Amino acid sequence: MRAIQFETAINGNVILIPERYIKIVPAKVNVTLVPADYVKFRPKTKDKPVSIEEFPAILNTAGWKFNRDEANER
Repeated sequence: MRAIQFETAINGNVILIPERYIKIVPAKVNVTLVPADYVKFRPKTKDKPVSIEEFPAILNTAGWKFNRDEANER
């Protein structure tokens, strides 16, 4: 079976599967929740390069000091 992707609302603790998929969805599935406003990776094109805003930081590294020589000592 191929992966199926759709957008739906969560009602309490129930995720509604659209009617057109009910007959083809098996009894057990893996579920990955991604917010509907999540920005997917967009590859760089000649006309418009990928901007830094499209890659939000996962960690706040503002106070970290990095010494390349110290990191490469080993």
